[in-house]
Amino acid sequence: MSYRVKYIHYPPTCNTPTAKVPILLQNENGPCPLLAAINALLLRGAVNLPNRITNSGGPGVATVEDVVTVLANRALERHDSDSGGRAESPNGDGGADGEGSPVFHMNELMEILPRMQFGLDVNPKFNAPNSVEYTSGLSTFDLLGVELVHGWLIDPQDERTCTVIGNKSYNELVEEVIKGSESTMKVSVLQSLIEDKEKEIQSLMSNQDDKQDGKDTVVTNEDSDTNQSQHSEEIENANKSVLKNETKDEEMESENETTNDKVDTKKDAIVIDDDKDEKEYVDVQKEFSVNDVRSVESEEENNRKIEEIEKDIAELKEKQAKHCESVSKGEIINLFLDETSHQLTYYGVEQLNTFVQEYQLCIFFRNNHFSTMLKYKDGLYLLVTDLGYANVQDIVWERLDTIDGNTEYVNGNFLKPAPQESLSPQTFLSAEQLLAQEGQNSRDYQLAMQLQKGGDQSVDAGEAALLHAATEASLQEYNGTPATVGDHAMAMKLQQQYDVIEANQRNQQEMLRKQQLREKQKKEAGSGCIIS
Repeated sequence: MSYRVKYIHYPPTCNTPTAKVPILLQNENGPCPLLAAINALLLRGAVNLPNRITNSGGPGVATVEDVVTVLANRALERHDSDSGGRAESPNGDGGADGEGSPVFHMNELMEILPRMQFGLDVNPKFNAPNSVEYTSGLSTFDLLGVELVHGWLIDPQDERTCTVIGNKSYNELVEEVIKGSESTMKVSVLQSLIEDKEKEIQSLMSNQDDKQDGKDTVVTNEDSDTNQSQHSEEIENANKSVLKNETKDEEMESENETTNDKVDTKKDAIVIDDDKDEKEYVDVQKEFSVNDVRSVESEEENNRKIEEIEKDIAELKEKQAKHCESVSKGEIINLFLDETSHQLTYYGVEQLNTFVQEYQLCIFFRNNHFSTMLKYKDGLYLLVTDLGYANVQDIVWERLDTIDGNTEYVNGNFLKPAPQESLSPQTFLSAEQLLAQEGQNSRDYQLAMQLQKGGDQSVDAGEAALLHAATEASLQEYNGTPATVGDHAMAMKLQQQYDVIEANQRNQQEMLRKQQLREKQKKEAGSGCIIS
């Protein structure tokens, strides 16, 4: 990956119109924290691009290797300055190269810097502009002396959201949302279990009531006493009748002897019937006692089951309450993330204005994109690094004062550019195209010089003429001189032949390399070496 150079007027307090500072533009709208870091340091004057880039005479191009080298040198200089040139751990642990030592961080930096062209994982927190979860990648900014900030903050007036989020990071919030989503299903399952348990209790209580009703239909103690009383009254009445008849029989003793015998027989029968009723009463009492004991035992068993089920219901409701709380938290967090999906809040902009100092250059993170930020006259500005503005000198900074993208652009003096009647599309070359052109021009120039000196003996006169004509056409096109149709056709023909020659040469070189490798393998195999 390569970056095109653009020169801007900076600092704005400089009155010299020719004061230009190089910045790097990105080819695609990617994250590229590498670009944001080096631009901040270039504007600060802490680093410089190699002279071959800035003194190229045209639009310079910096490769990823150039950027990594510049930033690595910057980190080494700060490391040497902070440690006094000694590579030892400030805490005395880990030794000179142990984990936590400056040397360890420098080795880690050299591994991270090349990967930063593709992005960097940032896990922000929502309570301060510089509040992020520390990672090894973010330590790169510390080693370079550039601060990372963001504006994705919660307004403290939203007490409910602040309470739920607290000091959690973005990744932790995502986990809470997922947990809340899972809890929604669990709440429904627990509610079904609770309802089943409650139905079970109702069933047990209903069975207990039915048994109580059955018990009431059995002869009770009170009913037995009533029956016994009725039998006693019958016997007493019979005795009274017998006594009355005996009185009458005294007067007619002789005549009623037979009658008295019958009365005595009747009396004996009544007494016998009374003994039978008493036996039946005792049997009923015994049967009632057994049933009563069984009924009590059954009632106690039901009560025990009901208590166990009620305990289970209490535990289920406790779990359900926790999951309901998780659901509520997930909904609050999800609402916050949806409403602030642009990862910037008005409260965050206010806090950035307070946190960032005047003329401070830092790196601003938003929506997985890294920008160079500057505070100037109590305003926040982001450096415009889109390749589309490579040739537009009136657009250098983008003001950061809204969260909806309705922003305004300013020039190097932080003034709004004058309105233009029309904007015509501008043609420009990307960094890769510029590098390719520079490489082609260099090859054409070397080839022309070689032909002037007599050329290579392996190239025949016809090919030399074609090469010379193509070189002239290429140089004319690069310098803006119109070429003739014949020159262009000759250049195209030469290019085709030249491509064939290069392809043949590459094939021959590849065949030679393979032959040398096979000979080397045979030689090593003969000496006992095994090549894997």
